[in-house]
Amino acid sequence: MEGRLPVLYFWLSSSFIYPDILIWSIYCHMKKSSSSYDKLLSSLVDVDRVSFWKSFTEVLQTYSPPEALDSYIVPVLDTIGKGWLGGSYSLSQLYMAGKICEEVIPPILEEHEIPKK
Repeated sequence: MEGRLPVLYFWLSSSFIYPDILIWSIYCHMKKSSSSYDKLLSSLVDVDRVSFWKSFTEVLQTYSPPEALDSYIVPVLDTIGKGWLGGSYSLSQLYMAGKICEEVIPPILEEHEIPKK
């Protein structure tokens, strides 16, 4: 935990000034394979539910559902949201990415008996 403290401090102090550093720090300091991240991102942007489901179940073979949500889904949705603000993605892509996650994630949480918050 001590090794992560300076990264956390840098992330918190710089993310308010430079939002792109927030995305970069999330991308660099999480335990994830970039191919899974890229698959999840492209499937959500392309509104491909089947591809998203396959990619997410691959992630779940390695990580628990809470870890997968924190390490993959939240950063992917954050990237799409920042991309919409920057003009890279449309509002409909952002909306549909959220809708796909709303459809896929609750059954997985129920299957693993994780309470909703």
